[in-house]
Amino acid sequence: MKLKLIALFLLAAAAAAAQSITVTPMGGKQNGWVVDATFLPNTATDALITTVAVCYLEVSNQSSSSTTVTIQDRQSTPIAILPGATIPAKTTWWVLTLNPASGMCRRFVSGINWSAGASNAVAVTMMGVQ
Repeated sequence: MKLKLIALFLLAAAAAAAQSITVTPMGGKQNGWVVDATFLPNTATDALITTVAVCYLEVSNQSSSSTTVTIQDRQSTPIAILPGATIPAKTTWWVLTLNPASGMCRRFVSGINWSAGASNAVAVTMMGVQ
């Protein structure tokens, strides 16, 4: 149990060192965590700086015009889950990154880097395991 709490503490500390987001432990066997809705910045920003597994993303364009969204990992050659995707105005996308065959979630090696075409336009909520 102590190792689980330490891992979640490290995840929260890593989030605090990057963008100002709140990582809330969800508990349970898988060391679950959630980042409540937060607006993406309009410049590429490190949201988390430790490897995490993301199971679910909710990406919601709150603005009245379409904008682009990039969400990628932080490895030396980043791999994007949303590579400059254009999300229409007033649209919400639900991105399930859980592989039903293996039960594994999408790993973001070395953390998460994200941005939107306009600040305070796109909100993201995500859940995962550490």
